[in-house]
Formats: sequence, structure tokens, C-alpha cells
Amino acid sequence: MVLSKRRSVLSYMFPPLVLLFLLLAVSVAFFSFRNFRQLIFQEQYHRLETAGELLLTALPFENGELETKAKEVTRKIGPDSPFRVTFIKPDGSVFADSHEDPLVMENHAHRVEIRQAIRGEASFSLRKSPTLAISMLYYAFPIDDAAGKVIAVLRLSLPEANVKKLLAAAALSITIITALLLGLAVAAMVAVSRKITVPLAAISKSASAYARFDFSQPIHVDGPAEIVNTADALQKMAQALTSRIDEVTRQKQELEAVLTGMNEAVIVLDRNLVITEINPAAARLVSSSYDPVIGKSLIQVMRNTELNTFAQEALVARGVRQCSLVIPGEAKEIHLQVNASTIEAVTADKNSRYPQQRLILVMNDITTLKQLERMRKEFVANVSHELKTPITSIKGFVETLLDGAIDDRENAFRFLTIVQNQTTRLGNIIDDLLTLSRLEQNDEESGISMEKIPLCHPVNEAISICQGRADEKSIDIHVECDRELEILGNGHLIEQAVVNLVDNAVKYCPEGSVVLVRCEREEDRRILLVVQDNGPGIPEADQERIFERFYRVEKARSRDMGGTGLGLAIVKHIMLLHGGTVALESSRGEGASFLLRFPALPS
Repeated sequence: MVLSKRRSVLSYMFPPLVLLFLLLAVSVAFFSFRNFRQLIFQEQYHRLETAGELLLTALPFENGELETKAKEVTRKIGPDSPFRVTFIKPDGSVFADSHEDPLVMENHAHRVEIRQAIRGEASFSLRKSPTLAISMLYYAFPIDDAAGKVIAVLRLSLPEANVKKLLAAAALSITIITALLLGLAVAAMVAVSRKITVPLAAISKSASAYARFDFSQPIHVDGPAEIVNTADALQKMAQALTSRIDEVTRQKQELEAVLTGMNEAVIVLDRNLVITEINPAAARLVSSSYDPVIGKSLIQVMRNTELNTFAQEALVARGVRQCSLVIPGEAKEIHLQVNASTIEAVTADKNSRYPQQRLILVMNDITTLKQLERMRKEFVANVSHELKTPITSIKGFVETLLDGAIDDRENAFRFLTIVQNQTTRLGNIIDDLLTLSRLEQNDEESGISMEKIPLCHPVNEAISICQGRADEKSIDIHVECDRELEILGNGHLIEQAVVNLVDNAVKYCPEGSVVLVRCEREEDRRILLVVQDNGPGIPEADQERIFERFYRVEKARSRDMGGTGLGLAIVKHIMLLHGGTVALESSRGEGASFLLRFPALPS
């Protein structure tokens, strides 16, 4: 059979449609940018007008007072302001300017906006400044006295470069959006062009006959070369299928042995995305046994359109592809990384070779990695919030002092005390973050050494540190620790862990309470250290996350007490560094017990 060379559907449709999409995209981008440019300039002129009106309301309308007030206003605005403010007399001479010395500035009577303002009309202009040698946006207001006579002109200006930066950002955004839309349009066009329904219907009809082992029905299709080649391949496959059944069976058995030994979920699909093979891991993923799944389509089993679309694209594109998606699980969502690759199982006899295309989906459960990524993002967000809060407070009180409150000794002392407290809090957060970082590194450079020490030594040191705060609330710290109990650890870190736990207990316990610190050896020879209080307790809903960084049960109350939100996270990492564990036993309103378990010393 001689085949004439045919062009694919894609090659027919692609060039003219892409050109059309490109012209439409460029047109939309051009008009969008032009309209946005007009809006930007209108916004900047409106800013100048609004700022000028605000200044006018604060200025006197008498000549002598006006000059003095104008010089004071321009001096306060200063050269760092985004606006440039200039006051001009009716004769064109400048008597106040926020960016230059008026004495060295030339006469402004010939400026366009100044001439109109002297005539009593507010005006805009865009021109190059002779003084600054850059293009500026100007807006000039007449200042009238009580009789309605123009006694001065107030002019505000902005560098045109500010507007150009906004326009550049807008142009970039419009370009990116246009490119994305163009890409989506091209992708949609490619997808549509591949749906050649009539020839594929004929192929499907013949393939169904082949599935019934009826190989007498030939495939007669006419269309692009890809469809014709596929039909010919199917027909050739049918001719050899009967003689190759035994070999296919053997290959299937070998494939099942390989799939069974894999931990990853593997699904094998035919060209119609019907499942032909799955391994035990995939069966567990879909919560089903083998038999009900094999022979069903991918969309029926997984019920995920994103995965089905990905499989279709991978089947068409061939090669190796990868994507990430989410499927519902029994208790929570499951994040999967899916790798797709197409294969051709080649069989042969004395005369010819017969390819069979298959799609293999290998799915790795990356739910844990996603959870870690979520925790990382939450940690970054929490760090930003925790650092910003004291900085904002410090900035606010310093600005208040600079605005004049420093002359009020009583308020100044109170404000500076708050600034000092917030600075201490900021330092505590940074110290705790550095401690966490050092504990997580746990390398030779960290300087963390382990030695055999009596547990009572760091415990007693920690109690002495917390005793002062406990005495303030009449809280009794009771210690039960055998001097014979020894562990392999770092005394300073254990002391810090106990300080964090006892300090929390003292914070949240009512006055006159008792905090118990108990050390004992368990039956498995591990050493148990318990810090127990009779405070408000920790709700069960919060206990799972209590050791996360910056997690607080009562956020506002914890911050008021000076906590950084990192104490329990530090305790957890100290115990991990010692090869131990930390646990919590608590009920709402019944206090809390933190249990630190250290591994037994080697014999």
C-alpha cells in the first residue's frame, strides 16, 4: 500500500491561527497600555491638585505672613519629599522652594503654568525643568488675598520619571498577561486540532471488533498522516495478535512481578486511557482491589479530571512528562507527584514487528513534603509578623517623641520604657531564633558537646533562675530529683529546656500554686523529667501544634506576658538533639504536664 505524503491537521491550522491570535493580542495590549497611560497621568495630576489644595488651606492670605509660612512649609517638606513645592511672586521671582535655594533660582514669570496661575487660573504642564534638568509634571495654583487679588503662586511638581516607572511596570504586566493569553489560546487551538473525531470513530469501531477477536473487519480511514498511520498500525497489530497471545501473557506476568515489588503507585493505561495494570500500591491509593479497577477508564477510577487531562497530553506528546496534583483521601488530601512515560511493547514474527503504545503513570505520595513546605511558609509569615510588631511599636513611639512628646518628661519616660520593653522582646525573639537554628544544624561548627552529667545539676540551676518570678506570684516550685540519675547530654541546653517549661508554668499558674519538677528512672531504664503545673491547661485541639514555632493557645495573652512563641519549639529540638522525646498531658482547666524522656546510658 503506497501512502501519499499528507500534512497534519496541526500544520494546516497552526500558522494562520497563531498569526490571528498574535495580531489580536498585540492590539489588545496596545490599547490597554494607551488607556492605562492616560489614567496614570490623570492620577498624578490629581495627586498634585489634592496636595496643593491641602497646602492652600493651611496658608495665610497676607503677604508678610504668607512668605514666612511658605518658607517654613518648604523647609519642613524638604528635598526628600516626592513633591517639589515652590512659591512664586506675581513678578515671577521665587521666594520659597523645597528643593533649591530661591536666591539662586531664575525668574519664573515666563513658565507656562506660572503665567496662567498669575492670571488666576490653575494649570497643568509637562516640560523639562531648567533648574533640575529633568522632565517634570507641574500644577500651579493662584493664591488670592481677601480682595481676590493674586498675591502669589503655589506650584507643585513631580518627576516624570516616577510616572515612567509606573508605566514600565504596567507595560511588563500587560506583556506578561498578553503572552499568557496568547499561550493559552495556542494551547487550546492545538488541543482542538487533535480531536479528529470522524477518523478516530472508525478506528474505535474496528478496535472494538479486534477486542472481540474479530480481525476480519479492515480499517478504512482517510485523513492526516497520523490517523492513517495509526489505522495501519492497528490493522497490522490485529494480524499478529492471535499468534502472540502466549508471549503477551508471559510478558504480563513479568510486569506484574515488577509492579508488585514497587512502593510507588503504578498504573498502566492503553491508548484510550483504560487501565490495564496496577500494582498493590496503586490499589491501596484508590482503595480498591485489582479486578474492579482493571478495564475501567482512568477518570472512572481516580475521578480526577486534572490527572485525566495530563494523561491525555502525555499520551499525545509521548516522551516523559511530570505534574503535581491533589486527590481526596480518607482523612485528608493526598498530594501526588505524577510521572508519565509512554512505551511501545514490540512483538514480532518472521515477517513484521507490531508496536503497542502504553502510558505508565508512576505516582509518588509527596503529602509530607507539602506539609513541610506549608510549615516553612507559615514559619516565614510568623517570623515576619512577630518581628514587625515590636518594630512598629518602637517606630510609633519614637515618632511621637520626635514630634514633641520628648519635652513631656512623664510621657517621655513612659514611651521610652515601652520602647525598651519592645526592644527586649525583639532581642528575645532573635535569640530564640538563633538558638533554634543552632540546634537544627547540630554539626561540628555548632559547638554543642555531650557529656555524662547528673540530671539534678541543670534542673537546680533552672529552678534558681525561675525562682524570682515564682516568688512574685507566691508560687512554690517543688523538686524531686535523685542525685544518682545521670544522662548523656549538654547541661546548658537541658537547663534552658527546663527554664522554658518552668517559666511557662509560672506564667500561667494562678498565685499561690505549686509547680512540680520530678525526675525518675522508668522500667526501660530511660530517664523521665516531668514539669507539672495546675494552671488553665491546654485544649486538646491545640496540643498537636503546641510545639510548633510561634504557635500560641491564647495569642494576645501570651504576648502580653512577654513570650516569644518559640520556647516549646526550642524544648522539642533540644530533646531531639539528645535523642529523646517530649510529650504533653493536659486537659482544659486541669493543668499541664510536660514529659521529657532521655535515652538510657549505655551499659
